[in-house]
Amino acid sequence: MAVPKYYEFFPPFLKFLSDGQEHDLKEIREYCADSFRLSDEDRNAVIASGRNLLMDRVGWARTHLKKAGLIHSPGRAKFSITPLGREVLDKGTELSLKYVHELQVSNGGEAAETAPETMRVLDSPLETIDYALSQLKSELADNLLAEVLKMNEYDFERLVVDLLVKMGYGKPEQNADAVTKKSGDEGIDGIVKADR
Repeated sequence: MAVPKYYEFFPPFLKFLSDGQEHDLKEIREYCADSFRLSDEDRNAVIASGRNLLMDRVGWARTHLKKAGLIHSPGRAKFSITPLGREVLDKGTELSLKYVHELQVSNGGEAAETAPETMRVLDSPLETIDYALSQLKSELADNLLAEVLKMNEYDFERLVVDLLVKMGYGKPEQNADAVTKKSGDEGIDGIVKADR
């Protein structure tokens, strides 16, 4: 089974705290992983930034549950259920992202710019950022390649030389004539003067 989305950790997170005791995040994370029967591979998976995926998602579940007033932190890295959390468990209320979001707003939290059901809620916020960055990089690469393919061979040679200079190989004033002549240069785009 793949690691559940962060909001899917709401029910087991709150259930583990139902004993009324204080627990640290490591205990809670292990309980949640066990409740979903996650494999060692799933428990050790990482996101693009290098953070542990399970830790990230359980951490975001904690943040949302705390802002909703369902749990509180009586000590450093310690968590316990609140009376509201106990009431929600006793009533058997579904701990959906929408419900937790509504609790956050009713507790004075800021409303999201977009309603939860229209957000890309499949991932934690860090994963969403990683995904958005990868999408932007991919789109930029595609657009750049399209522009380069439109160039004639002489403009392409100028681009290659300009790129080398921008990367720090010499100074622009040293390389004003770096592009080789248009024909008979045996495929050499330019000769860049990098230093004295």
